[in-house]
Amino acid sequence: MSLQQLLNYLQSTPVLLLTKQNGNRSRLGIVFQLFVLLVIALSLDSCMTWYDKRQEYNSAIEHQDWRSASEWLNKEGNKRSRNRLLFLLEQGFVQRQSGDLRASNKSWLEADQLMEDFRKTQGSEMLALISNPMMKPYQAEDAEFVLVHYFLALNFLELKEFESALVECRRIQLRMQELGDKYKGKNRYSCDAFVLMLSGIIYEAMGNSNDAFIAYRNAYDCYQDVAQKQFGTGAPLSLKEDVLRTARKNGFLDELDRYEKDWGIQWNPDTLSSAEIVILVNHGLGPVKAENSLNFFIVQGAGGVVNFTDESGALNFPFIIPSSSEEKSALGRVQSLRIASPKYVTRDKRYAQLELSMGGQVFPLEVVENVNAISFQALEDRKARELGNSLMRLAVKKGIELALREQDQTLGAIAGLAGAISEKADTRNWQTLPYEVLMKRIPVQAGSHQLILNWKGVQSKSDTFSVSVKPGETLFLSPTGWQK
Repeated sequence: MSLQQLLNYLQSTPVLLLTKQNGNRSRLGIVFQLFVLLVIALSLDSCMTWYDKRQEYNSAIEHQDWRSASEWLNKEGNKRSRNRLLFLLEQGFVQRQSGDLRASNKSWLEADQLMEDFRKTQGSEMLALISNPMMKPYQAEDAEFVLVHYFLALNFLELKEFESALVECRRIQLRMQELGDKYKGKNRYSCDAFVLMLSGIIYEAMGNSNDAFIAYRNAYDCYQDVAQKQFGTGAPLSLKEDVLRTARKNGFLDELDRYEKDWGIQWNPDTLSSAEIVILVNHGLGPVKAENSLNFFIVQGAGGVVNFTDESGALNFPFIIPSSSEEKSALGRVQSLRIASPKYVTRDKRYAQLELSMGGQVFPLEVVENVNAISFQALEDRKARELGNSLMRLAVKKGIELALREQDQTLGAIAGLAGAISEKADTRNWQTLPYEVLMKRIPVQAGSHQLILNWKGVQSKSDTFSVSVKPGETLFLSPTGWQK
Protein backbone atom coordinates (compact mmCIF):
# COMPACT_ATOMS: atom_id res chain seq x y z
CA MET A 1 0.00 0.00 0.00
CA SER A 2 1.43 3.39 -0.98
CA LEU A 3 1.58 6.39 1.35
CA GLN A 4 -1.24 8.10 -0.60
CA GLN A 5 -3.38 4.98 -0.48
CA LEU A 6 -2.80 4.77 3.26
CA LEU A 7 -3.85 8.40 3.73
CA ASN A 8 -6.96 7.86 1.61
CA TYR A 9 -7.83 4.80 3.62
CA LEU A 10 -7.49 6.66 6.91
CA GLN A 11 -9.65 9.52 5.67
CA SER A 12 -12.43 7.14 4.63
CA THR A 13 -12.35 4.69 7.54
CA PRO A 14 -15.54 5.03 9.61
CA VAL A 15 -14.02 3.09 12.50
CA LEU A 16 -11.36 5.74 12.92
CA LEU A 17 -13.22 8.94 12.15
CA LEU A 18 -16.91 8.32 12.61
CA THR A 19 -17.26 5.91 15.52
CA LYS A 20 -19.12 7.80 18.24
CA GLN A 21 -20.12 7.17 21.80
CA ASN A 22 -23.05 9.24 23.06
CA GLY A 23 -22.66 11.61 20.15
CA ASN A 24 -18.91 12.12 20.67
CA ARG A 25 -15.99 10.75 18.71
CA SER A 26 -14.63 7.70 20.58
CA ARG A 27 -11.48 8.00 22.60
CA LEU A 28 -10.01 5.11 20.65
CA GLY A 29 -10.69 6.81 17.34
CA ILE A 30 -9.18 10.13 18.39
CA VAL A 31 -6.05 8.56 19.88
CA PHE A 32 -5.46 6.31 16.93
CA GLN A 33 -6.02 9.07 14.40
CA LEU A 34 -3.27 11.07 16.08
CA PHE A 35 -1.17 7.94 16.41
CA VAL A 36 -1.25 6.90 12.75
CA LEU A 37 -0.84 10.37 11.29
CA LEU A 38 2.13 10.98 13.57
CA VAL A 39 3.76 7.68 12.72
CA ILE A 40 3.34 8.33 9.01
CA ALA A 41 5.37 11.48 9.47
CA LEU A 42 7.94 9.63 11.54
CA SER A 43 8.21 6.83 8.99
CA LEU A 44 9.32 9.33 6.37
CA ASP A 45 12.42 9.91 8.49
CA SER A 46 15.19 7.35 8.54
CA CYS A 47 16.13 5.24 11.51
CA MET A 48 19.39 7.15 11.88
CA THR A 49 20.52 8.22 15.33
CA TRP A 50 20.77 11.84 16.42
CA TYR A 51 24.53 11.72 15.77
CA ASP A 52 24.10 10.26 12.26
CA LYS A 53 21.65 12.99 11.28
CA ARG A 54 24.19 15.73 12.04
CA GLN A 55 27.23 14.60 10.07
CA GLU A 56 27.94 18.06 8.68
CA TYR A 57 28.02 19.57 12.18
CA ASN A 58 30.00 16.66 13.63
CA SER A 59 32.60 16.95 10.89
CA ALA A 60 33.01 20.67 11.59
CA ILE A 61 33.50 19.95 15.31
CA GLU A 62 36.08 17.22 14.71
CA HIS A 63 38.02 19.50 12.35
CA GLN A 64 37.67 22.42 14.79
CA ASP A 65 35.96 24.50 12.11
CA TRP A 66 34.01 26.66 14.53
CA ARG A 67 32.65 29.01 11.86
CA SER A 68 31.05 26.15 9.91
CA ALA A 69 29.74 24.62 13.14
CA SER A 70 28.17 27.94 14.11
CA GLU A 71 26.61 28.38 10.67
CA TRP A 72 25.11 24.88 10.83
CA LEU A 73 23.63 25.54 14.26
CA ASN A 74 22.11 28.83 13.15
CA LYS A 75 20.62 27.16 10.08
CA GLU A 76 19.52 23.77 11.41
CA GLY A 77 19.99 23.59 15.14
CA ASN A 78 17.00 25.60 16.33
CA LYS A 79 14.24 24.39 14.00
CA ARG A 80 12.32 22.38 16.58
CA SER A 81 11.49 23.77 19.99
CA ARG A 82 11.74 20.34 21.62
CA ASN A 83 15.49 20.37 20.81
CA ARG A 84 16.04 23.92 22.03
CA LEU A 85 18.06 22.76 25.05
CA LEU A 86 20.47 20.77 22.90
CA PHE A 87 20.87 23.70 20.53
CA LEU A 88 21.85 25.98 23.44
CA LEU A 89 24.31 23.44 24.89
CA GLU A 90 26.02 22.99 21.52
CA GLN A 91 25.95 26.71 20.76
CA GLY A 92 27.59 27.50 24.10
CA PHE A 93 30.39 25.07 23.28
CA VAL A 94 31.02 26.47 19.81
CA GLN A 95 31.01 30.03 21.14
CA ARG A 96 33.51 29.07 23.83
CA GLN A 97 35.81 27.39 21.31
CA SER A 98 35.52 30.49 19.13
CA GLY A 99 36.77 32.59 22.07
CA ASP A 100 33.51 34.40 22.85
CA LEU A 101 33.18 33.48 26.54
CA ARG A 102 30.44 36.03 27.27
CA ALA A 103 28.18 34.73 24.50
CA SER A 104 28.97 31.17 25.58
CA ASN A 105 27.86 31.95 29.13
CA LYS A 106 24.64 33.50 27.84
CA SER A 107 23.78 30.32 25.91
CA TRP A 108 24.62 27.99 28.80
CA LEU A 109 22.75 30.11 31.34
CA GLU A 110 19.67 29.96 29.11
CA ALA A 111 20.15 26.19 28.84
CA ASP A 112 20.38 25.96 32.61
CA GLN A 113 17.12 27.90 32.91
CA LEU A 114 15.43 25.46 30.53
CA MET A 115 16.62 22.59 32.70
CA GLU A 116 15.22 24.31 35.77
CA ASP A 117 11.89 25.07 34.11
CA PHE A 118 11.44 21.68 32.43
CA ARG A 119 7.84 20.60 32.77
CA LYS A 120 6.05 17.66 31.27
CA THR A 121 3.20 18.75 29.04
CA GLN A 122 0.15 16.65 28.37
CA GLY A 123 0.59 16.97 24.62
CA SER A 124 4.21 15.87 24.51
CA GLU A 125 3.53 13.04 26.95
CA MET A 126 0.67 11.78 24.76
CA LEU A 127 2.79 11.93 21.61
CA ALA A 128 5.62 10.09 23.36
CA LEU A 129 3.22 7.46 24.67
CA ILE A 130 1.90 6.58 21.22
CA SER A 131 5.13 7.14 19.27
CA ASN A 132 8.56 7.43 20.93
CA PRO A 133 10.34 9.65 23.48
CA MET A 134 12.04 11.78 20.81
CA MET A 135 8.71 13.58 20.41
CA LYS A 136 9.15 15.10 23.89
CA PRO A 137 11.23 18.19 24.65
CA TYR A 138 14.76 17.03 25.41
CA GLN A 139 15.49 16.63 29.10
CA ALA A 140 19.18 16.67 30.00
CA GLU A 141 20.97 13.53 31.10
CA ASP A 142 22.15 13.60 34.70
CA ALA A 143 25.78 14.18 33.67
CA GLU A 144 24.75 17.05 31.38
CA PHE A 145 22.58 18.45 34.16
CA VAL A 146 25.76 18.78 36.25
CA LEU A 147 28.50 19.52 33.73
CA VAL A 148 26.90 22.63 32.23
CA HIS A 149 27.85 24.30 35.51
CA TYR A 150 31.45 23.11 35.16
CA PHE A 151 31.69 24.80 31.77
CA LEU A 152 30.12 27.97 33.12
CA ALA A 153 32.63 27.93 36.00
CA LEU A 154 35.47 27.43 33.51
CA ASN A 155 34.41 30.47 31.51
CA PHE A 156 34.09 32.58 34.66
CA LEU A 157 37.56 31.49 35.83
CA GLU A 158 39.12 32.54 32.55
CA LEU A 159 37.28 35.85 32.85
CA LYS A 160 38.76 36.10 36.39
CA GLU A 161 35.28 36.26 37.93
CA PHE A 162 36.03 33.88 40.79
CA GLU A 163 32.89 34.48 42.82
CA SER A 164 30.67 33.63 39.86
CA ALA A 165 32.73 30.49 39.21
CA LEU A 166 32.32 29.47 42.84
CA VAL A 167 28.54 29.92 42.56
CA GLU A 168 28.52 27.43 39.68
CA CYS A 169 30.51 24.92 41.74
CA ARG A 170 28.02 25.28 44.58
CA ARG A 171 25.17 24.74 42.16
CA ILE A 172 26.80 21.50 41.05
CA GLN A 173 26.74 20.30 44.65
CA LEU A 174 23.03 21.19 44.84
CA ARG A 175 22.46 19.25 41.62
CA MET A 176 24.17 16.23 43.15
CA GLN A 177 21.83 16.44 46.15
CA GLU A 178 18.84 16.59 43.80
CA LEU A 179 20.05 13.48 41.98
CA GLY A 180 20.45 11.70 45.32
CA ASP A 181 16.85 12.55 46.20
CA LYS A 182 15.68 11.50 42.74
CA TYR A 183 17.23 8.04 43.01
CA LYS A 184 16.75 7.75 46.79
CA GLY A 185 20.50 7.52 47.28
CA LYS A 186 20.93 4.58 44.89
CA ASN A 187 22.71 6.50 42.13
CA ARG A 188 26.41 5.74 41.79
CA TYR A 189 27.14 9.23 40.43
CA SER A 190 26.47 10.66 43.89
CA CYS A 191 29.20 13.30 44.19
CA ASP A 192 31.64 15.01 41.85
CA ALA A 193 35.14 14.89 43.28
CA PHE A 194 36.70 17.10 40.61
CA VAL A 195 34.25 19.93 41.20
CA LEU A 196 34.85 19.76 44.96
CA MET A 197 38.59 20.01 44.29
CA LEU A 198 38.04 22.90 41.87
CA SER A 199 35.99 24.65 44.56
CA GLY A 200 38.94 24.33 46.92
CA ILE A 201 41.32 25.85 44.37
CA ILE A 202 38.96 28.79 43.86
CA TYR A 203 38.54 29.32 47.61
CA GLU A 204 42.30 29.32 48.04
CA ALA A 205 42.76 31.72 45.12
CA MET A 206 40.33 34.06 46.91
CA GLY A 207 42.30 33.81 50.17
CA ASN A 208 39.84 31.54 52.04
CA SER A 209 42.07 28.72 53.22
CA ASN A 210 39.56 27.34 55.75
CA ASP A 211 36.83 26.62 53.18
CA ALA A 212 39.54 25.46 50.79
CA PHE A 213 40.66 22.78 53.29
CA ILE A 214 37.08 21.55 53.76
CA ALA A 215 36.55 21.37 49.98
CA TYR A 216 39.86 19.53 49.43
CA ARG A 217 39.09 17.03 52.20
CA ASN A 218 35.59 16.39 50.81
CA ALA A 219 37.06 16.01 47.32
CA TYR A 220 39.53 13.39 48.53
CA ASP A 221 36.75 11.43 50.25
CA CYS A 222 34.64 11.59 47.08
CA TYR A 223 37.54 10.37 44.93
CA GLN A 224 38.04 7.45 47.31
CA ASP A 225 34.38 6.51 47.77
CA VAL A 226 32.93 7.25 44.32
CA ALA A 227 35.31 8.36 41.55
CA GLN A 228 37.85 5.58 42.10
CA LYS A 229 35.34 2.78 42.62
CA GLN A 230 32.77 3.75 40.00
CA PHE A 231 34.77 5.57 37.30
CA GLY A 232 38.37 4.46 37.81
CA THR A 233 39.59 7.99 38.60
CA GLY A 234 41.80 8.16 41.69
CA ALA A 235 42.69 11.24 43.70
CA PRO A 236 45.54 13.18 42.03
CA LEU A 237 48.73 13.64 44.02
CA SER A 238 48.27 17.40 43.89
CA LEU A 239 45.03 17.06 45.87
CA LYS A 240 46.85 15.35 48.74
CA GLU A 241 49.37 18.17 48.71
CA ASP A 242 46.49 20.67 48.80
CA VAL A 243 44.99 18.97 51.88
CA LEU A 244 48.34 18.99 53.71
CA ARG A 245 49.14 22.58 52.78
CA THR A 246 45.78 24.03 53.84
CA ALA A 247 45.72 21.90 57.01
CA ARG A 248 49.05 23.44 58.00
CA LYS A 249 47.98 26.93 56.95
CA ASN A 250 44.86 26.68 59.16
CA GLY A 251 46.75 25.17 62.09
CA PHE A 252 44.89 21.84 61.86
CA LEU A 253 47.92 19.95 63.13
CA ASP A 254 46.08 16.80 64.15
CA GLU A 255 44.61 16.44 60.66
CA LEU A 256 48.01 17.23 59.13
CA ASP A 257 49.68 14.50 61.19
CA ARG A 258 46.97 11.95 60.41
CA TYR A 259 47.04 12.52 56.66
CA GLU A 260 50.84 12.49 56.52
CA LYS A 261 50.84 9.08 58.20
CA ASP A 262 47.99 7.71 56.06
CA TRP A 263 49.55 8.83 52.78
CA GLY A 264 53.22 8.37 53.64
CA ILE A 265 54.10 11.89 52.49
CA GLN A 266 55.01 15.08 54.34
CA TRP A 267 54.04 18.68 53.74
CA ASN A 268 56.91 20.51 52.06
CA PRO A 269 56.98 24.27 52.67
CA ASP A 270 59.39 24.64 49.76
CA THR A 271 56.44 24.18 47.39
CA LEU A 272 55.16 27.64 48.33
CA SER A 273 55.58 30.17 45.53
CA SER A 274 54.53 33.68 44.67
CA ALA A 275 51.94 32.64 42.04
CA GLU A 276 50.31 29.63 40.45
CA ILE A 277 49.08 28.41 37.06
CA VAL A 278 46.19 25.95 36.89
CA ILE A 279 45.86 24.19 33.53
CA LEU A 280 42.54 22.51 32.70
CA VAL A 281 42.27 20.58 29.44
CA ASN A 282 39.02 19.18 28.04
CA HIS A 283 40.34 16.20 26.11
CA GLY A 284 38.54 14.29 23.38
CA LEU A 285 34.82 13.96 22.84
CA GLY A 286 32.35 12.16 25.06
CA PRO A 287 30.11 9.26 24.04
CA VAL A 288 27.16 9.40 21.65
CA LYS A 289 23.92 7.48 21.90
CA ALA A 290 22.83 4.57 19.75
CA GLU A 291 19.83 2.27 19.89
CA ASN A 292 19.62 -1.03 21.71
CA SER A 293 16.77 -3.55 21.23
CA LEU A 294 15.40 -5.85 23.91
CA ASN A 295 12.69 -8.51 23.71
CA PHE A 296 10.26 -8.87 26.60
CA PHE A 297 7.71 -11.62 27.21
CA ILE A 298 4.58 -11.40 29.33
CA VAL A 299 4.03 -13.76 32.26
CA GLN A 300 0.55 -13.65 33.78
CA GLY A 301 0.58 -13.08 37.54
CA ALA A 302 -2.00 -13.14 40.30
CA GLY A 303 -4.29 -10.30 41.33
CA GLY A 304 -4.56 -8.66 37.91
CA VAL A 305 -0.79 -8.26 37.49
CA VAL A 306 1.27 -9.10 34.41
CA ASN A 307 5.06 -9.29 34.45
CA PHE A 308 7.23 -8.16 31.53
CA THR A 309 10.35 -10.35 31.61
CA ASP A 310 13.36 -10.22 29.31
CA GLU A 311 14.90 -13.29 27.64
CA SER A 312 17.51 -13.77 30.36
CA GLY A 313 15.00 -13.39 33.17
CA ALA A 314 17.23 -10.77 34.80
CA LEU A 315 14.80 -7.90 34.17
CA ASN A 316 11.23 -8.02 35.44
CA PHE A 317 8.61 -5.26 35.42
CA PRO A 318 5.17 -5.83 36.95
CA PHE A 319 2.12 -3.95 35.64
CA ILE A 320 -1.44 -3.93 36.92
CA ILE A 321 -3.89 -4.65 34.09
CA PRO A 322 -6.29 -1.67 33.65
CA SER A 323 -9.73 -2.05 35.20
CA SER A 324 -11.55 -1.27 31.93
CA SER A 325 -12.79 -4.53 30.40
CA GLU A 326 -11.83 -3.34 26.88
CA GLU A 327 -8.30 -2.40 27.90
CA LYS A 328 -7.92 -5.51 30.04
CA SER A 329 -8.88 -7.71 27.11
CA ALA A 330 -6.51 -5.91 24.73
CA LEU A 331 -3.51 -5.78 27.06
CA GLY A 332 -4.15 -9.29 28.33
CA ARG A 333 -3.57 -10.69 24.84
CA VAL A 334 -0.16 -9.08 24.40
CA GLN A 335 2.41 -11.90 24.49
CA SER A 336 5.72 -10.24 23.63
CA LEU A 337 7.18 -6.82 22.92
CA ARG A 338 10.37 -5.45 21.37
CA ILE A 339 11.55 -2.21 22.89
CA ALA A 340 14.21 0.23 21.81
CA SER A 341 16.34 1.79 24.52
CA PRO A 342 19.31 4.18 24.37
CA LYS A 343 22.88 3.08 24.92
CA TYR A 344 26.16 4.98 24.81
CA VAL A 345 28.96 4.36 22.32
CA THR A 346 32.48 5.51 23.25
CA ARG A 347 34.46 7.75 20.93
CA ASP A 348 38.24 7.53 20.76
CA LYS A 349 39.97 10.08 22.99
CA ARG A 350 42.81 10.28 20.42
CA TYR A 351 45.81 10.99 22.66
CA ALA A 352 47.25 8.58 25.22
CA GLN A 353 49.00 11.20 27.36
CA LEU A 354 49.31 14.96 27.72
CA GLU A 355 52.38 16.68 29.17
CA LEU A 356 53.14 20.30 29.91
CA SER A 357 56.69 21.63 29.54
CA MET A 358 57.85 24.87 31.18
CA GLY A 359 61.34 26.13 31.91
CA GLY A 360 62.91 22.78 31.10
CA GLN A 361 60.58 20.87 33.44
CA VAL A 362 57.96 18.35 32.34
CA PHE A 363 54.62 18.10 34.14
CA PRO A 364 52.33 15.17 33.22
CA LEU A 365 48.67 16.17 33.31
CA GLU A 366 46.42 14.07 35.56
CA VAL A 367 42.91 12.86 34.74
CA VAL A 368 40.59 14.51 37.27
CA GLU A 369 37.19 13.78 35.67
CA ASN A 370 36.21 10.82 33.47
CA VAL A 371 33.18 12.25 31.68
CA ASN A 372 32.89 9.18 29.45
CA ALA A 373 32.54 6.80 32.40
CA ILE A 374 30.21 9.16 34.28
CA SER A 375 27.91 9.36 31.24
CA PHE A 376 27.68 5.58 30.97
CA GLN A 377 26.98 5.19 34.68
CA ALA A 378 24.39 7.98 34.81
CA LEU A 379 22.46 6.29 31.99
CA GLU A 380 22.73 2.95 33.78
CA ASP A 381 21.35 4.53 36.98
CA ARG A 382 18.09 5.36 35.21
CA LYS A 383 17.93 2.18 33.11
CA ALA A 384 15.09 0.54 35.06
CA ARG A 385 12.91 3.65 34.86
CA GLU A 386 13.65 4.03 31.14
CA LEU A 387 12.69 0.41 30.43
CA GLY A 388 9.53 0.71 32.50
CA ASN A 389 8.41 3.75 30.49
CA SER A 390 9.21 1.95 27.22
CA LEU A 391 7.18 -1.09 28.19
CA MET A 392 4.20 1.04 29.12
CA ARG A 393 4.47 2.87 25.79
CA LEU A 394 4.52 -0.38 23.82
CA ALA A 395 1.72 -1.91 25.84
CA VAL A 396 -0.47 1.08 24.93
CA LYS A 397 0.44 0.73 21.23
CA LYS A 398 -0.27 -3.00 21.27
CA GLY A 399 -3.53 -2.48 23.08
CA ILE A 400 -4.68 0.01 20.42
CA GLU A 401 -3.67 -2.42 17.67
CA LEU A 402 -5.59 -5.37 19.14
CA ALA A 403 -8.69 -3.31 19.87
CA LEU A 404 -8.72 -1.99 16.30
CA ARG A 405 -8.28 -5.45 14.81
CA GLU A 406 -11.63 -6.40 16.32
CA GLN A 407 -13.28 -3.60 14.35
CA ASP A 408 -11.20 -3.60 11.16
CA GLN A 409 -8.41 -6.09 10.37
CA THR A 410 -6.71 -3.81 7.84
CA LEU A 411 -6.67 -0.89 10.20
CA GLY A 412 -5.35 -3.13 12.96
CA ALA A 413 -2.56 -4.33 10.69
CA ILE A 414 -1.67 -0.72 9.87
CA ALA A 415 -1.61 0.03 13.59
CA GLY A 416 0.83 -2.80 14.19
CA LEU A 417 3.09 -1.63 11.41
CA ALA A 418 2.87 1.97 12.59
CA GLY A 419 3.76 0.95 16.13
CA ALA A 420 6.81 -0.95 14.94
CA ILE A 421 7.99 1.91 12.70
CA SER A 422 7.64 4.51 15.43
CA GLU A 423 9.47 2.49 18.09
CA LYS A 424 12.75 4.36 18.52
CA ALA A 425 15.06 5.11 21.37
CA ASP A 426 15.86 8.70 22.27
CA THR A 427 19.39 8.99 20.91
CA ARG A 428 19.75 12.71 21.61
CA ASN A 429 22.52 13.92 23.89
CA TRP A 430 25.01 16.77 24.34
CA GLN A 431 27.70 15.52 21.99
CA THR A 432 30.47 18.05 22.54
CA LEU A 433 31.16 17.14 26.14
CA PRO A 434 34.79 16.02 26.56
CA TYR A 435 35.90 12.43 27.01
CA GLU A 436 37.82 13.51 30.12
CA VAL A 437 39.19 16.54 31.97
CA LEU A 438 42.90 16.74 32.79
CA MET A 439 44.57 19.18 35.15
CA LYS A 440 47.92 20.37 36.41
CA ARG A 441 48.74 22.96 39.08
CA ILE A 442 52.16 24.56 38.71
CA PRO A 443 53.66 26.88 41.35
CA VAL A 444 55.55 29.68 39.59
CA GLN A 445 57.20 32.96 40.26
CA ALA A 446 55.46 36.10 39.06
CA GLY A 447 56.36 37.15 35.56
CA SER A 448 56.18 35.80 32.01
CA HIS A 449 56.31 32.11 31.18
CA GLN A 450 56.25 30.01 28.03
CA LEU A 451 54.33 26.75 28.15
CA ILE A 452 54.32 23.86 25.69
CA LEU A 453 51.51 21.33 25.70
CA ASN A 454 52.60 18.00 24.24
CA TRP A 455 49.89 15.70 22.85
CA LYS A 456 51.29 12.16 22.79
CA GLY A 457 49.65 9.52 20.63
CA VAL A 458 49.80 7.92 17.20
CA GLN A 459 50.14 11.40 15.73
CA SER A 460 51.84 13.51 18.42
CA LYS A 461 51.79 17.31 18.31
CA SER A 462 52.65 20.34 20.44
CA ASP A 463 51.07 23.71 21.16
CA THR A 464 53.07 26.67 22.50
CA PHE A 465 51.72 29.75 24.26
CA SER A 466 52.92 32.51 26.60
CA VAL A 467 51.34 33.80 29.81
CA SER A 468 52.04 36.50 32.35
CA VAL A 469 51.28 35.95 36.05
CA LYS A 470 51.04 38.63 38.74
CA PRO A 471 52.39 38.22 42.31
CA GLY A 472 49.93 36.20 44.41
CA GLU A 473 47.75 35.40 41.39
CA THR A 474 46.22 32.04 40.54
CA LEU A 475 45.90 31.99 36.76
CA PHE A 476 43.37 29.53 35.31
CA LEU A 477 44.00 28.41 31.75
CA SER A 478 41.89 26.22 29.50
CA PRO A 479 42.71 27.62 26.08
CA THR A 480 39.92 27.27 23.55
CA GLY A 481 40.65 25.00 20.67
CA TRP A 482 42.38 22.45 22.88
CA GLN A 483 39.53 19.92 22.85
CA LYS A 484 41.35 17.79 20.28
